[in-house]
Amino acid sequence: MLKNYFKIAIRHLTRHKLFSVINILCLAIGITFSMTIGIYILNQEAVNSHLKNVENQYIIKSKWKTKDMGLDITTLGPLAKTLKTEYPTLVADYYRFNPVTNVVSASDKHFKENISIGDTTFVNMYGLPVLYGNSRQAFENNNSAVITESMAQKLFGKKDVIGKTISVQTTVNNETQDYSISAVLKDIPYNSVFNLVGDDYGVFVPSLGNRYYQNGDGADNWNQLFEVGMIELQKGISPKDLENPVKQILAKYTPESIQKNLEVELAPVKTYYSGSSSVQKMIATLSMVAIFILLMAVINFININIGISSYRLKEIGLRKVFGGARRQLVIQFITEALLLTFIAAIISIGFYELLRPAFANILNATFLPFWELSLNQFLLFALLVFVVGFISGIYPAFILSASNVLHAVKGKIDSAKGGFMLRKVLLVVQFTIAVVVFISAIYVSKQVSFVFNKDLGYNKEQLMVINALPKQWDSAGVKRMENIKSALQQLSVVKDASLSFEVPDRKPPNAIDLLPVGSTNNQPVFIAGTVADKDYAATFGLHVLSGSFFTEQGANIPGQVVLNESAAKALGFTNQSAVNKQVKWVSAR
Repeated sequence: MLKNYFKIAIRHLTRHKLFSVINILCLAIGITFSMTIGIYILNQEAVNSHLKNVENQYIIKSKWKTKDMGLDITTLGPLAKTLKTEYPTLVADYYRFNPVTNVVSASDKHFKENISIGDTTFVNMYGLPVLYGNSRQAFENNNSAVITESMAQKLFGKKDVIGKTISVQTTVNNETQDYSISAVLKDIPYNSVFNLVGDDYGVFVPSLGNRYYQNGDGADNWNQLFEVGMIELQKGISPKDLENPVKQILAKYTPESIQKNLEVELAPVKTYYSGSSSVQKMIATLSMVAIFILLMAVINFININIGISSYRLKEIGLRKVFGGARRQLVIQFITEALLLTFIAAIISIGFYELLRPAFANILNATFLPFWELSLNQFLLFALLVFVVGFISGIYPAFILSASNVLHAVKGKIDSAKGGFMLRKVLLVVQFTIAVVVFISAIYVSKQVSFVFNKDLGYNKEQLMVINALPKQWDSAGVKRMENIKSALQQLSVVKDASLSFEVPDRKPPNAIDLLPVGSTNNQPVFIAGTVADKDYAATFGLHVLSGSFFTEQGANIPGQVVLNESAAKALGFTNQSAVNKQVKWVSAR
């Protein structure tokens, strides 16, 4: 019997080739978008699911009352370690790292890489898979380094590189520090806890004993606000249990300005990435788009079936006359819908493979080839195909099959349980969805246009940023960069050039507390700042509202500071009155 159902289904599809092609293509497009978006959502929801004890893992976030006093994703350098040391019954383990970028070398190979300078606890704390080396003690000593398999392949052309030496360029006098590789990790997924600052890290070196910074690592400095900190709580302990201990530690070790402005939050690692508002909005938007596109494809399928229902009604009537049961008709129509949807699913796999690189670029995510999907993803795909096929076949299966025999033989479509009315309703719904999708696309397009075209306060056109690697901010390094700047200014194709620690679109890693001289207010104003020379404003096209952007050559000009409008207002000045006023530098962070 099932064989006959398939035969009839194939005959019907081949007899109505145009309608079949339209249905198949519409369903294939709907399934393609749904499958792609579904894979993206599953990847986001599965973030960090591979980590050990992920239910007890938390990220220490900072909520600053004073705007721009620090980053929300970073915390005080010593906080994570102090929580573990002073409250071991609450905190089981901790991990901190400082993300940097510099040159990593192996023999005659040199690459600009993201380097994580941090504690040596992370391999065991998160249960990361170790391909080579000791998983219980990945770092043998403070001169050991742990790298990923991709990094090993990149530096040495093979994965088993235990005992090999790599060199990390430091920021001190053009020096390098050598490390012996003690473990090779399996590649870490792109959306893991180690990508909180937006980059992939393939080299991990210890904080203790590192000579990367001229003044040493800031992990033990309570004025260091830019350390990424994570902790693992003991079983049965919740973030609420740490509220008082955190307050006690801040009161014990930090200055009053930090205590008044900082509120520590613990974000669960398990849902941190997918739980953020931006990711949730993206997931919700994409889900609605996928549902709308799939719904339009299904409605289109039903409308076409209504359009050719007169032919199907005659077929139904004749089969009933010859003793066909309604149950058999229902199975027949569901079989046809499932067969057509299955063909569309096969085509959608081809569409997915063609569009996979484009979606990966748009969503900044990794999309595996279809044949490399997990078993759960395969099962969900099969379930999607079955549900779409079943829903698409509901109308002919349960409505047309219930038609009166006499009217059905005559092909009277009006008798088909309100066929025309259903078609009108579905057409209205289909066009409404299309209009909503179109309006949403225009809205999103305007938002994107606003983001790329709004006035940022500086001119990005024809602007090129040259990064100095290795970064060397001592006197010798600054002199070398000034010589490069002078050489660039001699070129006819260069209009302006400037030497600065940061560019305008990035939050400076340094900040200072300022007070107007003679002010009766003893509460300093926290201001993020950067070091720049006199050509900074001209090079970046900054608008100087009052005064001048330094009046002497060079950077770090003694006794001079340039404020933006917000800083001047926070200090109690207007744009004009701020010029030549004196401010006191209370402290740096």
